[in-house]
Amino acid sequence: MLLHFLLADSELAWVRQDGATLTLRFSAAQAERRESSPAERPVIGYALGVLMRLQDATPLPADSEALFGRVESGVIRSGSERWTGCPLPFASPAPVQLELVLARHGPWQVAASAFSVGFEGEPNFRESWAC
Repeated sequence: MLLHFLLADSELAWVRQDGATLTLRFSAAQAERRESSPAERPVIGYALGVLMRLQDATPLPADSEALFGRVESGVIRSGSERWTGCPLPFASPAPVQLELVLARHGPWQVAASAFSVGFEGEPNFRESWAC
């Protein structure tokens, strides 16, 4: 099973700093599931407990307590590349800039020397039944 994490319409639970690492926890991460081939039509759903870790993050968010809620849009930039999501799990040793627009907070940006995205516990996916 191949999962692709999508920033838009994900739910950010919290942002925390531990030393030089900034961790974002998504309580419900919007995701697409493909069984084996990128040519297959994806199944839309969500994954629970997804963590994004940003190494050497700057600037550090002074108002990180306010950073939660629905992500209206998001972009990960690395060099000339621009992604609105990434494989799940995923790690990149390259410098990145994360830009999120949160429904409750508005735009927020942070740069990092590297980032990774993975599950807090066991990998999971739940199909959306929304119409």
